[in-house]
Amino acid sequence: MLKIKYIRLTWKELAFLIIILSMVFYSFLEKIIPFVNYIDDVFTVIIILAAIGKFIINIKKKKEQYDKNDKYIVIFLVLLILIGLIENIISKYQTSLIAIIVDVISFLKLAGVYLAGLVLFNNEKGEHYYTIAKYFSKIILRIITFIAIGNLVFNWEMSPKYARFGVEPYTLGGHPSFASAITCCCLSILLVEYKENRIWIILGLILTALTLRMKAIGYVVLMCLIIPFYKNKKKFKLRSLIVYGFIAVLLTKDYIIGYFFNESASRGVALISSIKLALEFLPLGAGFATFGTTGSTMNYSKAYSVLGIDDRYGFREDASSFVGDGGWATEIGQFGFLGAGMILFIIYLMYISVKKKVSSNLNCIPYISIFLYLLISSTSETSISSNYALLFAIVLVIIVKKGQSKNETGTKKE
Repeated sequence: MLKIKYIRLTWKELAFLIIILSMVFYSFLEKIIPFVNYIDDVFTVIIILAAIGKFIINIKKKKEQYDKNDKYIVIFLVLLILIGLIENIISKYQTSLIAIIVDVISFLKLAGVYLAGLVLFNNEKGEHYYTIAKYFSKIILRIITFIAIGNLVFNWEMSPKYARFGVEPYTLGGHPSFASAITCCCLSILLVEYKENRIWIILGLILTALTLRMKAIGYVVLMCLIIPFYKNKKKFKLRSLIVYGFIAVLLTKDYIIGYFFNESASRGVALISSIKLALEFLPLGAGFATFGTTGSTMNYSKAYSVLGIDDRYGFREDASSFVGDGGWATEIGQFGFLGAGMILFIIYLMYISVKKKVSSNLNCIPYISIFLYLLISSTSETSISSNYALLFAIVLVIIVKKGQSKNETGTKKE
């Protein structure tokens, strides 16, 4: 057992923490450690297999009861994977088994890891998990503050191609969007105890905005509206989320029109192309690793040539940097309108699952923060299968276990 300040870590917890920190700073680490950028894929497989093993043991011992919403998530997740694999066979647009497997793993990073975490993390240790997460969230924010200030003052030229408003945003070695997702994770943890973490929350919101991504700025504006009104409330109605989503659309309507309804823009091309794929294989799509994902470029998907965009910069085999920028275009192209609807329903079930587990003990803002960022970012990137999706899942699990630990404490006192 290792003791860090006032936190005692078992060696398993220390190993878990090292893996999480490696995911946060992978863009820096990949320059010195080969294949570190695949750590989230490997970890996804390990944690899901471990959870399946523990789940089977618990069922045999009749040790735990599982929420019906979680069971529905499993059902729809399995159906989604089957749809993708069946369409791979039908379309024949992707023939590489490795590319398909990588893509399947990517789509398990959010819902799959969330379910696995619920099984593997103990309710009794929820307070302990949260203490660790809070402590290291503050450390991460300190590091990010140093990077952001250094970039502004000393002009480190970390991301000149992403400059906006005459200012160059900071990064964590990669795209600024990843940095904003990490600050969202830290913020969501700290929002659980918003009174004692006020300064850190303000700092986190400023750092998120300094990435200069429109989705990050939209997220910050909405959080500034939500926090004052919901800091004492434990329930957040779905219609409220819809209203805030509508506000986000209004704030970014020019950005949305310019990027998605302009046929010359890469996101517009991706959206139009995905609809063509969905119509070709109505009501399903072309299958895993066929459009808009890393897997679709590992073994270049035939879909790009069929759609006539294989000679377009950003979608070419030798220059595919815009492939993942289409947001929901990826889900529509790979799983069709039916599959995209199923993914939305899975996210809704996750929201209900978290809400029911913590509504009696915690304020609603921490998990609203995660789902809000997830939905906003999904307009311009494949957020549910991104390299930060796994971190979002872990944060949701920590929030749930923090709430459930209070239930366990109350039960023991009675």
